Amino acid sequence: MKLYRKLHNLAAKSPFLVKTARNIIGSDIINNSPIYQYIALQRAQKLHRSRPFGLKTLCIETTLACNARCIMCTRRSFPHKIGTMSDAVYQKTLNEAKDIGVKELGLSVYGEPLLDPKFVQRATLADKLGFQFYFFSNASLLTESLARQLLQLPGFTSVYFSINGFSKKTYEEIMVGLDRDKVFANVLRFLELIKESNRRIKVIIDCVVFEKNIHEVKDIKRFWHSKEGVDTVYFPVIRNRGGTRLDIEADSDKVEFSPLSKKNRKLHPCRYLWEGIFVYWNGDVGVCCEDNAARRIVVGNIANQSLADIWNGPKMNSLRKLHLDGKRAMHPVCGKQCSYNTAWLFQSA
Repeated sequence: MKLYRKLHNLAAKSPFLVKTARNIIGSDIINNSPIYQYIALQRAQKLHRSRPFGLKTLCIETTLACNARCIMCTRRSFPHKIGTMSDAVYQKTLNEAKDIGVKELGLSVYGEPLLDPKFVQRATLADKLGFQFYFFSNASLLTESLARQLLQLPGFTSVYFSINGFSKKTYEEIMVGLDRDKVFANVLRFLELIKESNRRIKVIIDCVVFEKNIHEVKDIKRFWHSKEGVDTVYFPVIRNRGGTRLDIEADSDKVEFSPLSKKNRKLHPCRYLWEGIFVYWNGDVGVCCEDNAARRIVVGNIANQSLADIWNGPKMNSLRKLHLDGKRAMHPVCGKQCSYNTAWLFQSA
């Protein structure tokens, strides 16, 4: 998650640099070179040694429900039981996160967080316990009343709005079930409320780029960069989501994946194993954002285990060891399904 935030910041300053770096590191000549393999392994080992606990950011999924059916999502391919986190599991997660020194929370994983009827109460509790928090949202439910309540919480620091199109036609063909005009109005009103409140809230417009919307990238960039209060307009490329079938593939639409998701090449240690974890609505704990749809790698359940024991437990450590030993390819998901290589662009802290 820290890496994810760094990439967003870098993308805001130089999107061309990020795209160039992604293409270079994703190229076979770099990815498969002994020098880059050595660098990736050395940095992974340093990260492992320097962070005996290391959990700085924790993402909590208070609900898996979503009111959109985005065509590049994987929800149809993995129809999990939809539910909302219990108060007991949420409270336990926060208490244990505080005990082990977590400072920042992501209050969303794979659902639309504002569908949680207790979202404001949960955010308020996180704020009272001293956490900073952020969340991802499609903004369709971000009413003025809800926005005002959130802006009263000092711990609320940033929000990522998923807006995957500019024109009404393109937006609604991609983010099926949502009203483009209503969403844009909600975000614009939110920006006004931030200014009125004299708060410093980081606002990121996040648009996944692929064939259906690439012709609107300039319009998206121009429109949102012109709005006071928008910090970043970020354009991530579609990844292979741990080798899972994307919903867009089910519609036989052409998909061009990120160059970091190429198949049949050398796999490096994945730094997600040292960056943070995800607590799903039912208490299950996952380790990889690429696997948040399929949920094949579950390392524990917060309802009957402590957060510390899960993070430093045998399942996590055996997975890390496999990666550090250069045996990632042997893992049924990390090696046999997922082809995504996290870029070791930043020196380990």
